[in-house]
Amino acid sequence: IQQYGPCDEWDDRFGFIPPLTDDVLFWAWDIPEKGPEVPEEAKKAATRLARKALTAGGKGDDVPVGLVALAGDPALAFEPEHDVYVSLFRPGETKRLRGVASEGDLGQRVALATGRALDSAHDREEWEANAADVRFVVDVLGPSFPIPGRELRSFWYFLEPGVDGLVVTNGSETGVVLPAEPVTQGFLSPRVTKRDEKLPRVLAEGCKRAGLGGGAWEKPETDLQRFRSTSFGEVLPGQGSVDVYRGNVLIGDQSSEDI
Repeated sequence: IQQYGPCDEWDDRFGFIPPLTDDVLFWAWDIPEKGPEVPEEAKKAATRLARKALTAGGKGDDVPVGLVALAGDPALAFEPEHDVYVSLFRPGETKRLRGVASEGDLGQRVALATGRALDSAHDREEWEANAADVRFVVDVLGPSFPIPGRELRSFWYFLEPGVDGLVVTNGSETGVVLPAEPVTQGFLSPRVTKRDEKLPRVLAEGCKRAGLGGGAWEKPETDLQRFRSTSFGEVLPGQGSVDVYRGNVLIGDQSSEDI
């Protein structure tokens, strides 16, 4: 890295040369920008808003009347530069709902994205009736950057599961795999599966969400980008806002000795 500087595209400088370890390659191909900064007060306010939105009856493109005051909390009055996703889930179920909003400030986007997530359910009434059991995660996305190659082994360093999200673009269609989804939706299971088999699952899912065949990621004309997000939410009802890392919640503060 000191000799060549950061890389913008995959080439012979950082190929698969034995002296270059995985650690060096992860640093060389690290994404330029991480997830955006979201103040703690904004996370708390957004979590309260999403919890209330589960039973507010929000549909379409309007913030429900009952959420206007919560959405107008001064802590939420900044406009993210990129999309905001809200993912809903219930314990004991693999099914998840997801909504996205790209308009308005953080409060408006969380309210809209939660309503749109519920809209995507064929049994919305059941989700609303069991809202007390529903948990959710908010993803505030950072900028996207082109993935500079199609060599499968290079994706080890471009798409780190639980950390890097994927965007596949097909004309007006876009397929988005949020950073935690490979972890929470089983794309990486079972544990004995090799990386060369796990990563194509993630890439194929992004392509399918963009209306493409699962193998379209190998074609140079398919636009592939990666991003990171700031994730937080309520994973235990009534617990309040907690930060989420790789689709999981940290278990307290651990020292190196504890680990």
